[in-house]
Amino acid sequence: MGNLSFEKYDITMDLRDDYTSLVTRSKGRELTRIFLERLEKAKEGDTLILDFELVTNIDFSFLDAFLLPVLRRHQNGKLGNRYLVGLNLDQTMLNKLVRKDGLCDKLKQENLIFAVCTKGGDPYWLGSTDKRATQIMNYLWNVTKASFDRIALQFDIPNTECSQILRYLVGHRVLRVAKTKVQKALYYHPIIEKALWRKLTRPISEEIHEMIENLEAIEVGCHYEMPSGQHAEEFLHLSKVLGSSRFMSKIARKIVDVFGKNIDVVLTTGIPTNIVVAQKIADLSGGDTQSVFANLSERGDHLTLKEGFNITGKKVLILVDVLGSGTVTSLLIRLAKEKHAIIRGTCCIVDTSGGITNFPSFKMLKLSWLEKPLRTFNSRECPLCKKGVPIKTARILPRRT
Repeated sequence: MGNLSFEKYDITMDLRDDYTSLVTRSKGRELTRIFLERLEKAKEGDTLILDFELVTNIDFSFLDAFLLPVLRRHQNGKLGNRYLVGLNLDQTMLNKLVRKDGLCDKLKQENLIFAVCTKGGDPYWLGSTDKRATQIMNYLWNVTKASFDRIALQFDIPNTECSQILRYLVGHRVLRVAKTKVQKALYYHPIIEKALWRKLTRPISEEIHEMIENLEAIEVGCHYEMPSGQHAEEFLHLSKVLGSSRFMSKIARKIVDVFGKNIDVVLTTGIPTNIVVAQKIADLSGGDTQSVFANLSERGDHLTLKEGFNITGKKVLILVDVLGSGTVTSLLIRLAKEKHAIIRGTCCIVDTSGGITNFPSFKMLKLSWLEKPLRTFNSRECPLCKKGVPIKTARILPRRT
């Protein structure tokens, strides 16, 4: 059972407008049609994992129009021997599902079970009404697999009762059953194993690292002048990594999870990807949260706010994409202080300083970091200048126009 086939499906992927909010029956019906087609194309024995990570809001009307029709077909055997599990449901959304007269009660009425894993890794079997059946599913989640005899012995139940419960769970497609190759003995497995859950919910820092490597986002052998005045022989083009709107949403979600929603302004620089991530943070924070960007002044010695924005007295989160020497973050902090804003914290997507640069006076989040700092030189001692290598200015701080 170590080579189970699965497909991770971002539940928001096929929705066009406001894809992070799943709140209407029409949206549920739209997704049902698309998703059933996808599920029917999956191989027999596959597990299709519904990933709720980017979902920020969900209600019963959507689930009633989407999840219930899918589960009915799934557990009535109309979709063959395929499996379905939810992943990355946050606790707030889970509470909505289990409250009185919600999805959980509806599942119980129709004798359906939906297996979900929260972001914290706790499994829930929504709709399960049998306490012993729930205990067996939790047990298998922790041990990965067990024989019939082991399960009966573990819970000290008669074989007849144990067989009845296991047939019920296998029939509802929330447990797998398979024979070993050598002894041909039957073993029962959860439809998603804890090890697989860990693999699918790896830290975002690992995802960013992998994308930097796969997309060859670090330019080597270059010669850039940085905002600090240093010269760089290696340069991270983070825009290559931030090419997906959904991945930027994921980054924004992680930042909001850390800093909460008590933010009035997300302050960043005028780099397009920074503006997009800042806007997504603002959207997820709700209320009247604004994203505000700053550019270099005409003289190039300080930052100025875009016209029409006022951050005086407001709770500000400072965002930069790359943290190197800390010059850009320092300029943003200076600007926020000049405007008498309340700095709630600073965050960066990638720290390229090797952990050297920090701002201990403020709460700081580094989503990812490079173990070794990128190679930079003091401008007076730059070997690239001595070799006559042409220099380029890094487009990190757009000037005010």
